[in-house]
Amino acid sequence: MKTCPVCGGSNPDNAAFCNACGGRLDAAPDPGTEANRESYDSYGPAYDNGPAYGGHPYGGQSYGPPILPRSILLAIILTIITCGIYGIYWMCKINDEVNALSGEYNATSGGAVVLFSIITCGIYGVYWAYKMGQRCAGLGGEASGGILYLILALFGFQIINLALFQDVINRCV
Repeated sequence: MKTCPVCGGSNPDNAAFCNACGGRLDAAPDPGTEANRESYDSYGPAYDNGPAYGGHPYGGQSYGPPILPRSILLAIILTIITCGIYGIYWMCKINDEVNALSGEYNATSGGAVVLFSIITCGIYGVYWAYKMGQRCAGLGGEASGGILYLILALFGFQIINLALFQDVINRCV
């Protein structure tokens, strides 16, 4: 049986995450050992238990795969080709990645953002753009708030917001 370092709960030997809190049960590989050098080099510094790790689906903090940069041009093209369906997925992923980068693991999930936007006929999406603009400004070291993102969302240019948010994510990872 493995003991969770976060909550102290007992888990099966083959478990990677705690059944109680979702915390990671095994430590990240030590990049200093020769056996782990190849694994570490393939992920780079983002594998060092840094903020580039997402939350565990059962709650708690986990150290999942690193966040990789996404091609903004390709994401825009896919959004246009799929009539916005990829844009919904992109919005969900951006939200989750910003949550991970900012360390706000208990913030609203990407799925909830999409659901709230659909339920409110896009009104929540405008609010989300404003709040995400503030969070991305904090990640990028900028002093500006989310007013630009709010204006773009009000005029129907949410795809530009997504591209700007993705640019911040790409610069952070």
